[in-house]
Amino acid sequence: MEEYSESRQDKEITSLIQRFEDMLQKGEHYFFDAEDFEDIIDYFLSEHNLANSKQAIEFAIEQHPSHTNFLLKKAQYFLLSQKQKKALEILNNLEAIEPANCDIYTIKATIFSEMQEYKKSIAEHKKALKYGEDTEESLTNIAFEYENLGDYSEAIKYLKQVLETNPDNEAAIYELSFCYEFSEKVEESVKFFGDFIDINPYSKAAWFNLGISYNNLELFEKAIDAYDFAIAIDETFGAAYFNKANSYANMERHQNAIEVYKETFLYEDPEAITYYYIGECYEKINDFESSSKNYQKAIKLDDQFADAWIGAGVSFNELGHIKTAINFLTKAVEIDSVNPDSWLILGDLQYNDDDKEEALRSYLKVAELDPMNQEIWLIISDIFAKENEYDKAIKIIEQGIINQKNNTDLYFRLTVYLLNSGRTKEAYKTFEFALDLDFEKHFQIFEYQPQLKKDQNIIDIIQTFKNEKKTRR
Repeated sequence: MEEYSESRQDKEITSLIQRFEDMLQKGEHYFFDAEDFEDIIDYFLSEHNLANSKQAIEFAIEQHPSHTNFLLKKAQYFLLSQKQKKALEILNNLEAIEPANCDIYTIKATIFSEMQEYKKSIAEHKKALKYGEDTEESLTNIAFEYENLGDYSEAIKYLKQVLETNPDNEAAIYELSFCYEFSEKVEESVKFFGDFIDINPYSKAAWFNLGISYNNLELFEKAIDAYDFAIAIDETFGAAYFNKANSYANMERHQNAIEVYKETFLYEDPEAITYYYIGECYEKINDFESSSKNYQKAIKLDDQFADAWIGAGVSFNELGHIKTAINFLTKAVEIDSVNPDSWLILGDLQYNDDDKEEALRSYLKVAELDPMNQEIWLIISDIFAKENEYDKAIKIIEQGIINQKNNTDLYFRLTVYLLNSGRTKEAYKTFEFALDLDFEKHFQIFEYQPQLKKDQNIIDIIQTFKNEKKTRR
């Protein structure tokens, strides 16, 4: 749909709209010239006022029947009304009358795109490209439709044509970078942006996206250099500072990263994600006082930022404030109740605070959300085992084995629980099965329960497997 024209002053448009609405209210028929009707219709379409749009279009067609542009407006009205077939019917009739009118094809392309018929949309945009003057817009639209089809190679081809038409089109540069990244053609993107910069050395968007490409290749030093060039062109380029800081963080140069993250605040309003990353950097260098403060700043800007609540909780725990840490993690799981990692951290904190009942609830939530977690079944079963509730411990391990049939750790732990519950025959069979899966891990049962080194049956089974291994050689 054409955007609402702002060619006239607001007062003139307001006066036109008022006059038209007065006419409707009084049930009269005023004359408006074609240009006035176009402004009135565009206004109502932009406001999504379908009732008034429809009436304005009907009056316009009645007063100016030879003005085919009002039929285009009617098609736009049907498009907004989700009546695509009626819109297409009008446009197909118009196409027979005015085959060189590119607006017809642009609107048809929009309709087909909404109907997810992207190939048809592309065909219409190509007709618009043939007859229209705005080559740049048509090429961009074609690229978008190829993206909708998942054909990023074709999208890249057309976005390159956009930049040949207008190398200052920054939106096309960013879209091209996205297509390269999404299609995993990162090396190709480095070459393109390098060549593009050779011709357009002052394109900050090209330098910025070259930095992204280098960053994706983990060439962080080169990424930083590219971001520095973007900043040299525009020292207020906040995103370049942010990405430069990310590169420093990826290099584990956390102090440098902190300094550059803070520079973004000079050129743009502080964002929660920036404070979060600063907090993360401080956490990596064990400055938990500073990390907790920055995580809290992130929370102040976005109180639904679950990761910031987690970060603050972890920091407070490191500072020895375990109750506060638990409160922060509790809030994190309230915000994002399906994140198994936050439930695991909460469970660990609760367990360390000697609240085994709550810890068990949190750990069971981890098992529910992430049954393939390699450690969770061992952690839960260990809680029961320490209370000598071996039947419960065995059931938990067996549940873990259902989910992780090849996790040898579970079979070795099950061996110990079966022995401690007096089910020795089952224990030895389980132990033999575990040894057959991975003999090298048999030391685990001694780490968990050292007194088993005195169990002669266990020693004999191990020796038998050792001998068999020698024989196989």
